[in-house]
Amino acid sequence: MRRWSARIAVAAILGAGLALASCSRFDLVDLGVGAFDGEVDSGLVFDAGNGLALDIYRPACGGKHPVLVFWYGGSWQSGTREEYRFIGVEMARRGFTVVLPDYRKYPDVTHPAFVEDAAAAFAWVRSNIGEHGGDPDRILVSGHSAGAHIAGLLATDQRYLAAHGLTPGAIKGFIGMAGPYHFVPTSRTLVKVFNGPDNFAAMQAGNFVDGDEPPMVLMHGAVDAIVGRINIERLGAALDAHGGCYRTKFYPEIGHVGIVGAFTWAYDTDPIVSDFTEYARQLADGTLCAAPS
Repeated sequence: MRRWSARIAVAAILGAGLALASCSRFDLVDLGVGAFDGEVDSGLVFDAGNGLALDIYRPACGGKHPVLVFWYGGSWQSGTREEYRFIGVEMARRGFTVVLPDYRKYPDVTHPAFVEDAAAAFAWVRSNIGEHGGDPDRILVSGHSAGAHIAGLLATDQRYLAAHGLTPGAIKGFIGMAGPYHFVPTSRTLVKVFNGPDNFAAMQAGNFVDGDEPPMVLMHGAVDAIVGRINIERLGAALDAHGGCYRTKFYPEIGHVGIVGAFTWAYDTDPIVSDFTEYARQLADGTLCAAPS
């Protein structure tokens, strides 16, 4: 599924990122995105009190496009929206208005601040995206790793959007990539991130499934050594118990980074990016539940 040359390139890039303290694992990969013929509205502040902003990638063609709000990963401790330009560019090229928000991170904050920030970003998008080429009635939420966890809680635990006068029904659909939806923190750092064992139930998305969730797609690398398959199984079981609409997709020989790395020049894009695009279109059109699984 991945070319040997791509594997070598990625290894070299990630190694360079570790050698350069100022570089994340995707900073150098993102240099290969190339020219973008759409428009980018960057640095739009959605939470002035916490200094949080977002970037919007707009397709070159006009009209109102379905909206993809994507939260990046980084163990709730690292990452910036600028590092994930490759997501914005690729999906805008495929006809989506793409929003990349930032959120506060540990150690400055702990759970549930990450999801509260996501709710604030979503509320801003809902109110303002029409001015930036997006359709406020077709907003999808998505993310990778910690970002998928954040978006997953936004779609299941109604308390976060309720703070902004919204419900998960405002979300047209959710696509999670390698999301730790229902894990139990064991490392000392992650125990602190989620405020100790007494609070773990509040960070597991499956605990909040009640049948009112938007349709979901759970994408996962079959050889992911960081986030286990059990996260998808537990969330899927909760959705099954409440008659939820969802699809799961596992990719052989793909690991934790590879599933989002597919959006970059360093990996083959298919089938992950084509699958993601098709799922996103089905969610935006409200046809996922009618489509074959």
